[in-house]
Amino acid sequence: MTANDRNQPGSYIQDAFHLLLARLPQHAHEDLNRDDLGLAAETSSHVLTLTTQQAREILSLAGGEGPVVVTNIARGNDVWRLNHGEESFYLKTHTKHWYGDDPSAPGLCVQHEVVAYEILGAHHLPTPEVVLAQTDSDNPFGRAFLLTRALDGTSLTALLHQHRDKDFAALLRMAGAHLRRVHEITFRFPGYLMDPGNTRSGRRAALRSTRWLSWRPTGHGSLP
Repeated sequence: MTANDRNQPGSYIQDAFHLLLARLPQHAHEDLNRDDLGLAAETSSHVLTLTTQQAREILSLAGGEGPVVVTNIARGNDVWRLNHGEESFYLKTHTKHWYGDDPSAPGLCVQHEVVAYEILGAHHLPTPEVVLAQTDSDNPFGRAFLLTRALDGTSLTALLHQHRDKDFAALLRMAGAHLRRVHEITFRFPGYLMDPGNTRSGRRAALRSTRWLSWRPTGHGSLP
């Protein structure tokens, strides 16, 4: 870094981000088994498999027919990419060790994620399309799962690898603006997100929980 670089606003931040990006995979969205620092995630001793036949039967429930290519891209929680013609989908099932032996836990996690997407969509924020949400084991996979349609666009991590200076700063500002809109969502009750009616403008009674995510002095929970 030169003396002039040190005088540029945000230069230290950019250098810090590029040091971090150097430790991240080029296509982080295809390496979801790593956490935010690029470290290996915990996995269970039992390795799940999703067969091509299971994937075809799952897609048929959503109206899709024909060949499908299945690729595992994450372990714990497990995620597979399903390429079907020109479309791509992601199937996720919750396998983290802290769910223990509770058979209802994966289904509750699916419900939680679906509700989070509904809340984001209700506030006009871009969100994945939920194609299928199975909260029990009565399906071709034999366990609860979430199937979403792949989003258009390019991973922010990949874009940050490709840009510096003004473009780099602009990308961070756009990401920050998106996160600000997420954190502006407020809720009537603190607790685990299990009902979209918990938002301040919602009319349905929310499911309260002893597991609080956050609490504001104003008395409203906030999306973490």
